[in-house]
Amino acid sequence: MSAKADQLRNRLSINPDEPPPAPQRRADTKTAEPEKPTATVDAAAAEVAAPAKTQPRGSGRKQSDVLDALADPDIRVGRKSYRSFYIDDEAFARFRAAIHWSSRRPDAVDEVPENMSVAVETWMLNTARDLERRYNDGQVFRMPPKPTRRPRTKK
Repeated sequence: MSAKADQLRNRLSINPDEPPPAPQRRADTKTAEPEKPTATVDAAAAEVAAPAKTQPRGSGRKQSDVLDALADPDIRVGRKSYRSFYIDDEAFARFRAAIHWSSRRPDAVDEVPENMSVAVETWMLNTARDLERRYNDGQVFRMPPKPTRRPRTKK
């Protein structure tokens, strides 16, 4: 692979005006001085001889150790972000039309959300509160696991 290709692959930004990151040493290049071990041989042998005990997921944890969904570092209370969902076309068309026309009626003021985003957000919060009340003692549920992506297949 060419040096230019390596440089572009390691770039953190797609902005061509931004300078590339400092070159990193490749693992197959020799270093000037070998690293000195920091642990004694006896400690390393003891670590291998006694592997860490594993427990089933969730066992031995206190509820206070488990972060709730709002503790997710990607979530900021008050920030609004774009989300995408797959919705049946008929349900979407009917919902969009119902919100659009009913929100413009004078007799629907303070009863109908002003737009689809407000309507969906209100529904989501009400549903979350109801499920938390019914199935989690009124507490916010813990964070769900991070979604996993399937590896790309080579073409």
